[in-house]
Amino acid sequence: MTSNGLHPASALETSDPVQIGPYRIASKLGQGGMGTVYLAEGPSGPVAIKVINRLLAVDPEFRARFRR
Repeated sequence: MTSNGLHPASALETSDPVQIGPYRIASKLGQGGMGTVYLAEGPSGPVAIKVINRLLAVDPEFRARFRR
């Protein structure tokens, strides 16, 4: 943990995306059972983007719950 109480970002691995739509991926913020969260730079500045694990993304019930 850093002095501001946040976990440091991790470097990207070769399997990580470098761009998602208009967002340029800068680093990995975290990874868990649901997916991976990336720090990205977009047209309006920095954003966090969550990418859902493939197995969950194809499950219609999960997608419905996630939308809610």
